[in-house]
Amino acid sequence: MTDRRQSFALMDCTFRDGGFQTDWRFSDAMARQYFGTCLATGVDIVELGYLNLDPGATSSYTGSYKALPESLTAQQRELINPGAMKVTVMIDAGQIVGQSPQAAARLIVAAVRRTPFRIDILRIAAKSNEVQASLALAQALAGHGLEVMLNLMQIGELPADELARILRRLDGEPLAALYFADSFGRLLPDQVHRLFRQAAEMTALPLGFHAHDNYGLAVANTHAALGAGARFADGTFAGLGRGAGNAPTETLALLKSEAHAMDACERFLAEHIEPLRAVANWGYSPTYRCQARHNVHPTYAQKLFEGAPLTCLERNDIIGRIAGHVGSHKFDLNILNQYT
Repeated sequence: MTDRRQSFALMDCTFRDGGFQTDWRFSDAMARQYFGTCLATGVDIVELGYLNLDPGATSSYTGSYKALPESLTAQQRELINPGAMKVTVMIDAGQIVGQSPQAAARLIVAAVRRTPFRIDILRIAAKSNEVQASLALAQALAGHGLEVMLNLMQIGELPADELARILRRLDGEPLAALYFADSFGRLLPDQVHRLFRQAAEMTALPLGFHAHDNYGLAVANTHAALGAGARFADGTFAGLGRGAGNAPTETLALLKSEAHAMDACERFLAEHIEPLRAVANWGYSPTYRCQARHNVHPTYAQKLFEGAPLTCLERNDIIGRIAGHVGSHKFDLNILNQYT
């Protein structure tokens, strides 16, 4: 039988994407086991949260991984021990749009220098209309010892001609990778495979994929991306992440060419991830499937689980009505409040 396992860099985003379910708060006991578990599972890169570009602002995220490094407690800082694994943090491109690239770069470099642990990679999460500003920032950061990856969001909603225009602009840009994020979890494996095949013909940049599980296809879609040449893949432990969640890191590890012992991973899942299911509702469900089918922002569905108890039919009915609003692909609390 042919061994179909592959060589790729596996990034675990539990402390970043998983934060949408936990308000970016994770126990010190969990953090104490996290890095060793990642290493044993075959993770190459850990994404620890969002970089704080405004240290003077009062943060409501003290004791969390939302606004690094200021939001971390002294104990949390001591527990971060990535060893040989690379460390990445994320910013939203909306934070730097409107600033000069040089000014934004100064804020980022200052935040990295304030951080008491090594940061190797900055990921910029950008919508298509934020790509130009993101590329200018990447250019301004060149020479500062920080790899930059561009995460192109909502790839399932991006018209093919617009994607082609973006890809044609990327040659020569100082990017370590271009990621496609299926933010609404709407893609099918054949679409993912075609996307990566076409992208590889138009750019020499290493490609990565960030899946969401609204259709229950996050692993299948990631496998399709890898089969079409992706060199990076994202996961979270047990799929813990925004809305329906992500491809499980422990499952993606089985696709890697290297064999890894999974005992530490199974213990970590049992002790620290499974208990979170009592307070968070992530994973494939009819409501998240309905949200993806209607092309509605996933936060609407997630908020419906968090509010007053609703039946599945009630949640789906609300999602269907929200879909009638122009701009429902962006979360607007005012729209949600009209129906709850």
